[in-house]
This record gives sequence, C-alpha cells and structure tokens, in this order.
Amino acid sequence: MALLGHVDHLSAFVQGRGRWCATIEWEWRQSRDELSLHHADAAVRGTCGAVIHPQDSEHTDIEALLTTMRRPGDPPNRHRGEAETLVVISHRPDLFGAVFMSDDGGARQRAREEAAVSLCLGTVDLLAYFEVMGKIDRRQAHEDLNVLRRNSRHVRPADPTGYDRLVERLWAKRDIVGQGRRG
Repeated sequence: MALLGHVDHLSAFVQGRGRWCATIEWEWRQSRDELSLHHADAAVRGTCGAVIHPQDSEHTDIEALLTTMRRPGDPPNRHRGEAETLVVISHRPDLFGAVFMSDDGGARQRAREEAAVSLCLGTVDLLAYFEVMGKIDRRQAHEDLNVLRRNSRHVRPADPTGYDRLVERLWAKRDIVGQGRRG
C-alpha cells in the first residue's frame, strides 16, 4: 500500500488492529529501501503496530510449514514471513479471527485452511475494499494496477476487467447485507 500511497486507507481498514511478525517487518524494511519509501515508514509502522516475535515453541512449526510451502529452487527464506504469520496466528488465542494479507497466492490458499484466519486478502482485494469504502474510485484503482505492474508486483487479478469483476462482487455482497449501494 505504501507504493500506491494508500497507507492511510489501510489504516482505516484495519482500524487500529494491524499486526505484523518480525519477518514481515524485515521484508518491509527491504522494500522500503529498494523502492525509496522512507517517507511512508512511520505511517506503515503506525498501521501495523508492534512487531510480534515468534516464541521459541513456534519456531519448529514455522520451519515445518515453511518446508511445505517451498518449491524446488526457492530461496531459503521464501515464504518465511507468511509461514511465521500463519503459525503465530494459529498459536495465539488473541489473534483468532485474524485477517491474513499477502500477495502470495499459495500462502493465501494455505491461510484459508487455517481455522484461526477469518479472511485472506491480497493487494487487489484491498483496492476493491477501498473503493467500496469510498477511499478511491475506479479510475484510481486502474491506475494503481498499472503502478503495480510497472513495479513488477505480481498481483491477481492484474487487469482492469478482472478488478472490475472483483469489486462488483464486493458491491453485491455489500448489497446483500443491507449496506446499500453507491449513488
């Protein structure tokens, strides 16, 4: 969200309940430096809250899950942040019902199987929520998809038509629960 300038929207979405594990915070620092996003650091940290460090007893499960997520040729730490996050969520009662956010489709699929995770979202899903929340419009979302593609961020759906279908499903879901539709 920092790349798109939407950290404030993410903050509104998580409503003070944002959390991140140590590896995800480390990955943020790498992205921040690589993409020159230092200006967003304070907002990202404010949105994500205090860093959660795995307990000693969780490390074995993190390594076991990481082994199942890796594919031949993957670097050793590929998926580490997602594995760490899923294990921490599944081991800590205070995190039951967490929303899991990642652009790693395999990790989101794994998270959907985790009873402690209530919802799995990627960047494009968040853009759709931001549109329904009135934070961005369709034109902005399409521009954001272009920015993601230009910066080699692999998200799905990556095309405007796929995004439009996703956001329309979200609008329909909102209509079903009686929230009304945009004007």
